Amino acid sequence: MERVLPTGRIHLLVNLYEDEFRTYSGLSYETVHRTGGAVLGGPYSQPIVIDTRERRCLVMAHFKPGGAAPFFGPPLSEAHDRLIELDQLRGPGG
Repeated sequence: MERVLPTGRIHLLVNLYEDEFRTYSGLSYETVHRTGGAVLGGPYSQPIVIDTRERRCLVMAHFKPGGAAPFFGPPLSEAHDRLIELDQLRGPGG
């Protein structure tokens, strides 16, 4: 497992190794949070703990501040401090 420091950016992640992302929380990281293999994440205000074994083959795009809005539309605030599965987001016009 690895701790990832917070950033102020939104990023798109696609896990090509397995169709899942896992993050952990709790005092000894005992609580597992699972999402699908294509997600929109961040910005984060605190570190997160990830499972590095699942990230063997990963495609990631980091957006500049404000750069994700044309692709995903509002409300991107839902991605603050968590991962959102892409099938839950709708871009502009539908």
